Amino acid sequence: KLRALLAPKVDAGGGVAAGELSDDEELLAVTREWLGSQGIPQQSSVGVFSSTLDAIERALRQHARPGDRIAIEDPCWPPLLALLRSLRLRPVPLSMDGQGVQVPAAGVLASCAAVVLTPRAHNPTGANLRADRWRALRKQLRACPNTLVIFNDYWGLVSAAPFVAGGSGVNGLPPNWLYVMSLGKPLGPEMRVCIAAGLPDLIEGMRAHFALGPRKVSLWLQGHAALLWRQAS
Repeated sequence: KLRALLAPKVDAGGGVAAGELSDDEELLAVTREWLGSQGIPQQSSVGVFSSTLDAIERALRQHARPGDRIAIEDPCWPPLLALLRSLRLRPVPLSMDGQGVQVPAAGVLASCAAVVLTPRAHNPTGANLRADRWRALRKQLRACPNTLVIFNDYWGLVSAAPFVAGGSGVNGLPPNWLYVMSLGKPLGPEMRVCIAAGLPDLIEGMRAHFALGPRKVSLWLQGHAALLWRQAS
């Protein structure tokens, strides 16, 4: 069954079909079911990348330029800080306390090209983003639609906490957003598969950039991820 699921698609002449760079349909299906359960719009575009850091890097390359300011939690996941340095982006720390990220002063987010938030199980503190703090952040973000909000929801599949930015209305997603969830934590560290959802222009730009290097995440690995995800549901 798995062999049939993961068999390469070929055209009539025996070569690889024109859609060789497309992602696994079953993985996209289970991903869209997950996004819907989290209150993320079904009409959002979806792409598959190699890891959380890979997806965030490609988003920042699309949206930011060297010298731009990027708001991040302080403390933060160390590889994120290393990524910003490699891209010549300037980190803007958002203080953390026992209740999670603190709301910055007015104007801080407007000066940033992007902000990276961990909605659940923040690394390294373990804190979840509180709903009241998200509402305060969302209120500020309504005034800066060009600021890309990247949600690094690496713990999403194994968390009992809700995704506080899900749903519609003033407390839902901001104008410019990207949702990223690695499958490495729930399915195993060697599962180098990460889903990303967001506005079509951003996702398509990320996919185009990805196609210039790795081209795509292995369809064998994507199919295996989909199978394990279904079994774990």
